[in-house]
Amino acid sequence: MANSVLKCAGCKNYFPREEMAIVAISSYHSTDCLRLHKSNLQKKKQRSGAHSSNKPVAPKAKRKGSNLSLLVERAQNSVNRYVKLRDFGLACISCGRSEKEIRRELGGRPGGAWHAGHFRSVASASQLRFNLLNINKQCAACNCGERLRGINGLSIRASYELNLAAKIGRNKVELLNANHSFATYNKEYLGRIRQVFDKKYLILESRLSILI
Repeated sequence: MANSVLKCAGCKNYFPREEMAIVAISSYHSTDCLRLHKSNLQKKKQRSGAHSSNKPVAPKAKRKGSNLSLLVERAQNSVNRYVKLRDFGLACISCGRSEKEIRRELGGRPGGAWHAGHFRSVASASQLRFNLLNINKQCAACNCGERLRGINGLSIRASYELNLAAKIGRNKVELLNANHSFATYNKEYLGRIRQVFDKKYLILESRLSILI
C-alpha cells in the first residue's frame, strides 16, 4: 500500500508507518533515532560555529556618506581659514562692526569671534559652498543668529547683501542670487579644494606676515 512505510530521518531505514514517531515534518523509527539525529545536528552546528569563529573578522567598512561628509568638512575648513585671512582687518560683512568693536564686546578676548559666513547658505545653495564671492568674514554673533539686526536696523541677511554689493559690486551679487545650478562633490575634488586653499593660505600668510 502506498505510504505504508516511512523512512526514518535518523537511521535512514524504512519502517511501517504505525511504528514511526512523527516530529514536525520528519519521521523517526524510535526515540533513540530521534535523540541520535538531534545529537548529530548539534555536533554539526558546533563544528560550523567553531569554523566560522576562526575566520578573520574583516573591519567594518566606513559608510561612504559619512566619509564624504568628513571630506566636505575638511575642505570647507580650509576655504574658511583662507577667507578669514583674506578679509583680515575688514569689518563684519553683516553688522559692520570692526575688529576693535568686536574685541571690546568680548572683553578683549577675540578668539572664535570671526567666522567665514555664507551669503547664500550651504543649505539653500550648496553649489556656492566654496564660491569665494559667497563667503566673507562675519562675526560669530551674526553668523550664529545671536544678532538679529545689522546696519540701519536691517536684517542680518539684508545687511549682508548691502555690504556685499559695496564690496564686490551689485552685478556679482545678482549673479550669486541667480545661481541655481546643481553641484556634487567627489573625494578627488574635495581633496583638491583642500590642497589648493591650504597653499593659498600659506602664500597669503607669508605676504601679510601675520598669524591668525
